[in-house]
Amino acid sequence: MTRRGWCRTALSPSHLPGLDYSLNPYKGCAHNCVYCYAPPLLHMDRNRWPDVEARINIPQVLRREVKVKKPGIVGLSTVTDPYQPAEKKFELTRKCLPLLLKRDFSANVQTKSDLVLRDRDLLGSSDRVAVGITITTLDEDLSNALEPGAPPPHRRLQAVKALAEAGIYTYVFWGPLLPSLDEESLPAYVEAFASHGAREIMVDMLHVKPGVTAGLSAVLPPDRAALFEQRLRGDYYPRILEAVERACRGRIPLTRAFADRGGP
Repeated sequence: MTRRGWCRTALSPSHLPGLDYSLNPYKGCAHNCVYCYAPPLLHMDRNRWPDVEARINIPQVLRREVKVKKPGIVGLSTVTDPYQPAEKKFELTRKCLPLLLKRDFSANVQTKSDLVLRDRDLLGSSDRVAVGITITTLDEDLSNALEPGAPPPHRRLQAVKALAEAGIYTYVFWGPLLPSLDEESLPAYVEAFASHGAREIMVDMLHVKPGVTAGLSAVLPPDRAALFEQRLRGDYYPRILEAVERACRGRIPLTRAFADRGGP
């Protein structure tokens, strides 16, 4: 069950390139991704991360802050998912979006959830909105193991298509690139993202934060866990990132996270 909480600040300065502020309507995330970097970043017990807190007063706090803070690009959300299941009930993201757009702020939304489609009317009302759909793998079984609370990959791909067809600047956040990927599989991924209407791919590697290795070993078959560990110790990422760049060349723009994406 989602707990109710309160915040003192809505717009926090962001240290990520391309973002001026971060807006996190929730604390914790029910998607419960094994590789999530946020719990150690926030000094939280990883086992408590799916115990979500909804910051129910964040629209009221944001309403005050947008009147006095300099307009900029707001990341929704940088340490949680703004469209996780609690959003269906609390609608905090939906309440915050118009407050930003009415005051000349830009919104860069990143989510694993097709619940984002509920807000196509708001997201498509301004050219200062970009939406990134995070897709780590097209392997449904692997996604279910590593992202047990998130919608499956095929629903995320459909969300990319629906957002793009609605005229919204839509990109795929292909991250983290999981060490199960081989070079020969990359063109099919790139084609899937591009053919569903993504305007851009943003790519990132797997950052092994505390608790991640143990989490991977707990949910993966032994042979796949061993492959992950072997590749994470070697030169896998420099090679696979270069291969991703080759696969994207001439087909779709590619950006390494977290460089300035530019935007629409």
